Amino acid sequence: MGLDFVTNQEIIQAARKNLTQDIWDYLSGGAESETTMRRNRLGFDYLALRPRVCVDVSKIDTATTFLGQKLRIPVMMAPIGSLQTITPEGGVAVAKAAKEFGTMNFVSSVTQPSLEEIAASTDHPKIFQLYIRGGLDWCKEIIDRVLKAGYIGVCLTVDTAHYSRRERQMMNRYLPPNKRTETSRHYQGMLTWELMAAIKKHAGLPFILKGVATAEDAKIALDYGVDVIYVSNHGGRQLDHGRGTIDALPEIAEVADAPVALRAQAVELRHETPEALVLEDFRLVAAPAFEVELARLALRSQGLEERRAHFGVDRALFAPDVEVAGCDLLEFGVRPRFVHRITWRQATS
Repeated sequence: MGLDFVTNQEIIQAARKNLTQDIWDYLSGGAESETTMRRNRLGFDYLALRPRVCVDVSKIDTATTFLGQKLRIPVMMAPIGSLQTITPEGGVAVAKAAKEFGTMNFVSSVTQPSLEEIAASTDHPKIFQLYIRGGLDWCKEIIDRVLKAGYIGVCLTVDTAHYSRRERQMMNRYLPPNKRTETSRHYQGMLTWELMAAIKKHAGLPFILKGVATAEDAKIALDYGVDVIYVSNHGGRQLDHGRGTIDALPEIAEVADAPVALRAQAVELRHETPEALVLEDFRLVAAPAFEVELARLALRSQGLEERRAHFGVDRALFAPDVEVAGCDLLEFGVRPRFVHRITWRQATS
């Protein structure tokens, strides 16, 4: 079935048909009025491509590296909780898809099966994402399991001190499985820079801070030796009336040192046309950000048998944009040349 997909929109439509209303709303909804979530998408309307001509693009290279690992395109799989409610394999399905395509995936600490089972399901590199559900000793126990399982990095989420008002879920009277059973979520609200540093020290792996949205916090993170700043507003699912992640990138880029990779979780599930996703992908890697992360679109819905369905359109959609823009190699130094920020009037005319 997956091999029949030729656009991202077809994948989204199939997923919608295969999911119940409460699960669909859990995936596609945001916090409160969903203003932040909309701004994630609308922020791209202000980024226009600057195509160059008479450039030999008969051979292009869309590959890059992250933490020393080669990626087929600058796209990775976001950490998402409760994957077991979407497909019986849960996090294993995403791991298999990432390996098959040639990219990396983040494994959420609140998805099933266990972190060990997901790690063992494939031999490609993975990063573990951590929510705090206990004190430092609890964190050390989890990190020890992560190290033993062979993960290549640790990603600490820092923007969920309180579970937000997700009104679509509230109207459905729905809570994800981990939210129904856990009794120690209050520890997430006790997270401090000092605790973050202690977790980082114990892990001894490349350390990623997920949920940074301001230059001030980015600077503090750098002072603590954080290796990767993960620019994210939780897909607009936490703090409403915030900025889109693409709009937060410039000020963070100014304070980040060159070796620090900037990541943006700014590609959302909802797109008016498949072409919107194409342009967004290329505009983000062309902007001062090094990798883009597909979050909800990367979810494998129940009944979609081919894992390749999520990525079958990469060459058909992503690569042609690179060619048409006249960019033959996605090197960090050339990307800003291909993007221009336009005014509201230009974006809406």
